[in-house]
Amino acid sequence: MNNTIIRKDGYLYFENLDSYMLPKLTLIIEAPKLQEYRKYIEYHNISSIMINSNYTNGVIGDLSFLGESSLKIRSLTILQPNMNIGDIDSLVNLEVLSMEGSLKKDLDISIFKFLKYLNCVYSTRLRNLEIAFSLKHLSLSGFKMDDLSIMRNLKLLESVALYNTHIKSLYGIGNLINLKKVLIDKAPKLKNLCGFIEQNSNMETVEVFNAKNLRDIIALKYLHNLKTLYLQRISDIETLSFLSNISNLDRIVVSSNVDDKGSSRKCGA
Repeated sequence: MNNTIIRKDGYLYFENLDSYMLPKLTLIIEAPKLQEYRKYIEYHNISSIMINSNYTNGVIGDLSFLGESSLKIRSLTILQPNMNIGDIDSLVNLEVLSMEGSLKKDLDISIFKFLKYLNCVYSTRLRNLEIAFSLKHLSLSGFKMDDLSIMRNLKLLESVALYNTHIKSLYGIGNLINLKKVLIDKAPKLKNLCGFIEQNSNMETVEVFNAKNLRDIIALKYLHNLKTLYLQRISDIETLSFLSNISNLDRIVVSSNVDDKGSSRKCGA
């Protein structure tokens, strides 16, 4: 990673050089300066802040220190696992929200009408994810549902990442016609990739890691514009012969035994 920490005008910033989805500069909140941030954010039109336990000593309990400057904030990163998210609902202009650790109270995602990027630990405290219609990028840890039905109406989604998930299939993903990338890591219950359909023609990248029971991947045949495929640490699979019909596929890494005699079986059968 090329990300760095820099000091600017006496304030600490996180400089993002990796992700196009995140702001280039993010103001890091430091405990000794807590009372100064409201004016600093207003005066310098700061739109991105980070709360990191390495710089707060865990003394920041909520976001009340922002006051009216909360309306300026469009990107919030919380790397403090025990933090109460009190007053987060005042950040109504958020476009990016990234949080480490489990939610300590309910979080209604529908409050953030402009939210494009969400990264968090999934729980029942995460409310109204299914109507977060503005989302383009979604990353969840601990997603416990059987499939992706809860996301079926999030038509603007371009990428989905699931870590340590309980999903068994990808049903619901067929509605996501703008989806370009799916990443799944640690999915012990995932048995098939059923859910992909012809409407997923914008899909470019599928990456699945640590899915020891994944055997049925026939649904990949619908992804006619797929460019990159990673299938690593999965079960033995029957065939990859259908991939010959995907003309744009230029990178494929599969660590599995493959029978490759071809298969006419339908998805999930």
